[in-house]
Amino acid sequence: MGLFDFASNLGKKLFDNDDDAPTKIKDAI
Repeated sequence: MGLFDFASNLGKKLFDNDDDAPTKIKDAI
């Protein structure tokens, strides 16, 4: 899952929160 990996990495940079970012990304999809 390269795309999700990229999105997760981007989310970490944006939100700087390991738990919060993937949740927000999953909600957006």
